[in-house]
Amino acid sequence: MLNIEDLCFFYREDKKLFNHLNLELASGEKYILSGDNGSGKTTFLKILSTLENEYSGQIKFEANDIKINSNKYRSNVSYFPITDLGGFERLTGRQNIMLLASLDLVTKDEVASKIISWKDNPLFEESLDTPLYLCSTGMKHLLQLFRTTLGQKSIILIDEPFRSLDVLNT
Repeated sequence: MLNIEDLCFFYREDKKLFNHLNLELASGEKYILSGDNGSGKTTFLKILSTLENEYSGQIKFEANDIKINSNKYRSNVSYFPITDLGGFERLTGRQNIMLLASLDLVTKDEVASKIISWKDNPLFEESLDTPLYLCSTGMKHLLQLFRTTLGQKSIILIDEPFRSLDVLNT
């Protein structure tokens, strides 16, 4: 589904993050990317989400170059960045989810069904009816993680999915 060919990315000439990376990611598979701080994990996800496009090499989604067919590719990708939890501060978690899901053309029934599947998480339940400005970082993180998993995306990219989450709440 996703073929990465000869991917190179440099911050500077002396700072290479990827140098001729080749990788094939199959449909339906889950992958975990791990490495030291500064090793390029977030940059790699930004490249795969098309937020960073200053690289050489080629990335193909279903045999199409993602730079050439970026709109089609983006409609198949859900990206959860580590730095931007997003949302509207005066709306509750539920209102944010419903609004943002509608922009992604996700139905109310799909959202309701997904909320039920997350009902065993008390922090998530609390965040649904709390205005975003009163939510803790962990609550906001859970809401964004939930939103990222909505819809029928072929690729879900999550940067540090368990950051700000307590072990008991995941």
